[in-house]
Amino acid sequence: PYKDSYMIAKDPPIPVLHVLRKLGNDIRDARRRRIPVAILAERASTSRLTLSRVEKGNPSVSMRIYARCSSRSPRKAQLI
Repeated sequence: PYKDSYMIAKDPPIPVLHVLRKLGNDIRDARRRRIPVAILAERASTSRLTLSRVEKGNPSVSMRIYARCSSRSPRKAQLI
């Protein structure tokens, strides 16, 4: 009955996508004012590719990564 059902990824609801995009934009705007991508990625212990996904609001990135990027950006982006 539950055979691998937890493995099926579904698109998040539209409001969640809007929040992720806004958060990604806030992180990008804060970073652009002060530091390059490579430095923020290093501070957040992630790759530049993942940081790029965060800044685009990609829902496949974990909220832990969003939080780390937000907390290490020059002007803290608001988590919701």
